Amino acid sequence: MTVPKRAALEPGDDDTPIAAFPPIVDPVLPRPVLPQPTHAPLESPVVARPVIPPSASSLTAPPVTRPVIPEPIPPATRPAAATPTPSPLTRPVIPAPTHAAAAPTPVPAASTPARMLAPAPAATPSVPLTPDAQSALMADASLDDDDEPESHHHPLRALLVLLVALAVVLTGAYFGYSKGLELVNQWRAPAADYPGPGETAVNVTIASGASPSQMAQVLYNADVVASAGAFTKAVGNDQASFSAIQAGVHALKTKMSASQALTALADPSTLVNMQFMVSDGQRAAAIVAQISQKTGVPVPDLQAALANPAALGLPAWAQLNGEGEDGNAIQGYLFPETYSYDESPTAQKVLKPLVAQFVKVTDGLDFAAKAQAHGLRPDQAVVLASIVEKEGATSQYAATIAQVFYNRINAGMPLQSDATVLYANNVTGSLTTTDEQRNLNSVYNTYVAPGLPPGPICNPGKIALDAAVNPTAGDYLYFVVTNPATGEVKFASNAADHAKNVAEFQAWCQANPGKC
Repeated sequence: MTVPKRAALEPGDDDTPIAAFPPIVDPVLPRPVLPQPTHAPLESPVVARPVIPPSASSLTAPPVTRPVIPEPIPPATRPAAATPTPSPLTRPVIPAPTHAAAAPTPVPAASTPARMLAPAPAATPSVPLTPDAQSALMADASLDDDDEPESHHHPLRALLVLLVALAVVLTGAYFGYSKGLELVNQWRAPAADYPGPGETAVNVTIASGASPSQMAQVLYNADVVASAGAFTKAVGNDQASFSAIQAGVHALKTKMSASQALTALADPSTLVNMQFMVSDGQRAAAIVAQISQKTGVPVPDLQAALANPAALGLPAWAQLNGEGEDGNAIQGYLFPETYSYDESPTAQKVLKPLVAQFVKVTDGLDFAAKAQAHGLRPDQAVVLASIVEKEGATSQYAATIAQVFYNRINAGMPLQSDATVLYANNVTGSLTTTDEQRNLNSVYNTYVAPGLPPGPICNPGKIALDAAVNPTAGDYLYFVVTNPATGEVKFASNAADHAKNVAEFQAWCQANPGKC
């Protein structure tokens, strides 16, 4: 191998003999081929990132790892030759000299793109790096460290989160244990109970469908039992008595034992009769008098409440057209039923349930929609129902009576209902009318006034309300009750047949004096 000679020494140069450099062999690719050293190779660093082509001898490269930065050469032995500027994309690998005194030969920078790794020679001599190269490698290592997850740099933060989560779990477990222990202790401790048999009389109201715990709370609030737990325990020991309890007001005593209170509630004789009943077809004036007598609420208070119907909860479609012949505009909307009241009744408290029940029943019948389907407003259908009620609202005949009135309305005929004549004349307890009564000039007298009256003539029940919006189909124009004792009603499509039915009714009245 021919070793090139160095040029003549310049003044001031060191007289140290110049070492021979191996020739630079051009590789097939545009990257430099590194020759094997003439001396035994020093320990080589494993170079990362730079792209180095395979050598001509096809050596196999070791795995690429983070570079080991070699110890720098002492200043006295560092060569004076200038270090070439590395490429901005790759970092050059400088070949090692044959001995320590030789200066390295610069290797041209490759143009291979950054971070494309290629196998490196198996044994590369340890080469001292310039300060700039060392700084670049250190910066690259710092970049790799920054790519690691943030949690590696903050172990204290992760520990703190773990401790907080553990504290939350332990706190919840502690409170759960404390509450559970408290409930167990309450269950084990005997519930307070009076010895009985009781002291002062007291009335308690048991709601329909009340549970044992709800009853227990009512009794405890009234001081009938010493604790709610004592009563629920008594119920658990005597389910039969609990099943026999009826809703309503019960006359009990304070400071009863739980078992005595349960037995008393199951006894029907302790029920206080705090109820009143509204019958089908009653007028508002009669209802007011009955409620006042039963509950003790003054009649003027009840009448004042009726004069403010909106406060009683009427349906939105209700139309009150005047006060009627008995002075009550709310006529027709007080639903007939049996109602309970408490120990402190007021006019509002006893009247609102009647209107609420009317709304409930008519909603269940789809009353408003069906009335409109038959050509009536819902409030007009209530008027018709009140007439059907007074004419004979039995489940057998009510819908056919409604048919007669619908046919007369559609034919433009007067209704000619004796029930409206009696209402217009403010007469009760009679089945027949006189010529004078039928000639009364009143908008409620359907012998002289066309169509339906302006308002209901009574408070109809469910059968009449249902019939008013569900009439039977037919061509009947007349009807008459031929047997008031049995309520039998006969119908006719013409006046001649109706006259025969009327004669049958008159015969019954003659056979039963004072009943017509």
